Amino acid sequence: MAKKLLATRTASSSASLEFLTGINTTYPEYEFQFFNIHPATQDDHWQVQFNAYDPSAGTPQLTGFNETITSTYIRAYNNDADNDGAFGYNTTYDHEQEVTYQTLLHVVDDDTADNCVGRLTLFNPSNAVYAKHFMSEVQGNHHSSGYSMVAYVGGYINTTLAITQVSFKFSSGNIEAGTIKMYGVG
Repeated sequence: MAKKLLATRTASSSASLEFLTGINTTYPEYEFQFFNIHPATQDDHWQVQFNAYDPSAGTPQLTGFNETITSTYIRAYNNDADNDGAFGYNTTYDHEQEVTYQTLLHVVDDDTADNCVGRLTLFNPSNAVYAKHFMSEVQGNHHSSGYSMVAYVGGYINTTLAITQVSFKFSSGNIEAGTIKMYGVG
C-alpha cells in the first residue's frame, strides 16, 4: 500500500499536537509516526485520544477528545545491566470503555537524551457502521534508571461516527520536542 504524507506537527514546549483536519473518506488507513518525542516532565506517559464528527448536527459536532475506548496494553522492557526484563500484559494502562486519553507508552524520562518513537495506525475512520480500530507500537528509553521499553496497544473507539481528529499529549506536562507525521495509506 502506498503512503502519502498529509501533515506534520512539530512540538516546542507544546501542550499537545493535534490533527484537526485531513482525516476523511480519502484513505482507509491513517498512520501517525512519532519522531524523538521528548517530555518536559519526568516519568511522563505518551497518550492519544480522538474526536468523532456527527454529520446530523449540521455543523461540525466534535466531542472534545473524549471518545469511548476499549484497549489492551502489552509491554516489554530490559535494563542496561540485563538483569531486569519482562514481557506481558499490563492492565494498568488498558481501557475498558473509558473516555480518558489512552497511554501509548508509560514512563518516558525527561533527561536530555530520552525520548520515544513509534507509530499509531487508525483503521477505516470514516466507516459509518462499525467501531474504529487502532494499534500502536512505541519504543522509548528511561535513561536515569537505564531501561529500554516498548509498548504495543490495540483497541477500538466505540462509535459508528466518523473519527476526524486526533490529539497526542503527555499525561502531566508539555511535549518539549518532537515531530509527528500523518500519512494516508491506501
